[in-house]
Amino acid sequence: MTALNRSTQIPAGITTLEEMIAWSLLTFYNLQKNTKYLEADDSALIPVITCQQGLAADKTERLIFRVSLELDPAFITGNLKLWDYVKELATTTIPADYTT
Repeated sequence: MTALNRSTQIPAGITTLEEMIAWSLLTFYNLQKNTKYLEADDSALIPVITCQQGLAADKTERLIFRVSLELDPAFITGNLKLWDYVKELATTTIPADYTT
C-alpha cells in the first residue's frame, strides 16, 4: 500500500479534478512504472502503468496514460464504490518532491 496523507502530501496548488488526476497518475507512474503483470495467458508481461506526452491531431499537447488496477472479486456482489475494491499493489512511499 502506498499510504497517503491527504492534508500533507497532496500539493496545495491542486485545485481541479484534472490536476488531481494528473498528480495521482504521475505519482503512481513514478512509483510503479517498472511493475508488470500478465494481462492475457498468451501475452508478454506489460506495465501496470504507462505514460507518454504527445501532440494530438488538434495540435494540443496531451498527457496520455494506460493504467491497470487489480480489483478484489468482492466488487461483483458488494455494494461499495468501485474504488473501494482496488487492491493495493506495493508498499512504497510517495517521494517528497511529489508532495509540494
